[in-house]
Amino acid sequence: MRSGKWRVGLVLLLGAGVVLANVRAPVFAVRQAGYDGPVAWAQGETRVRQTWRSHYPGLAAVIVQPAEPWPPDDQVVTLRLWELAPVEVERVRLSRPIGEWRVGSHLRFVFAPLDDSAGKTYALEIETTADQPLRLVGTRLDLYSGGEMTGGGDLTFEARFDGRLGPTLAALLGRLSEGRPGMWGQPWPYVGLALLYLLTLGAATAALWRQAFAGAADRPARSVPPEQRL
Repeated sequence: MRSGKWRVGLVLLLGAGVVLANVRAPVFAVRQAGYDGPVAWAQGETRVRQTWRSHYPGLAAVIVQPAEPWPPDDQVVTLRLWELAPVEVERVRLSRPIGEWRVGSHLRFVFAPLDDSAGKTYALEIETTADQPLRLVGTRLDLYSGGEMTGGGDLTFEARFDGRLGPTLAALLGRLSEGRPGMWGQPWPYVGLALLYLLTLGAATAALWRQAFAGAADRPARSVPPEQRL
């Protein structure tokens, strides 16, 4: 009977693991900082192009920071996202009036999550019509080892990810172990530490639960005086 319960528990645990690995992880952002003021502009045939490397799955949004003065709200802005290797392939193209992209002082381009974005190198292109230039904030320094902007320097932008939990955790473990010596350069020690923590936490919770129920069972029943009985 006891072994049957263990088998049922194991099946339920494995099923829960499969479900959790495929749910969407909480949305998080990776910011490419750096600020020298407006360093690039898009207008007509002139596009802003920034290459960069994505370390996580589920790329779902790109946010850039324009500089004043903004183009009018009805001027159309286009985002194009290219995957660069092994061949250049356009993965995203979005065109709308700039007023529809505007969120506060930023332009936010949102698209369906790219579940295979981990480890990919992309080129981000922003273009607009010839009416009024769209100036974008960035830095004149080459801050990002994984990419560059046409004309030098780097664009200030933010990438948001909405990947599945399992691949996202695997990517995070890979980033954690990247460049570390010996066994700490592999993801498995971190997986082991995480499992040890979860097992210890589960065992402590189970022990406290048993102790609470055992204490309740050992307490004598409260006697009721005869005059208070129904």
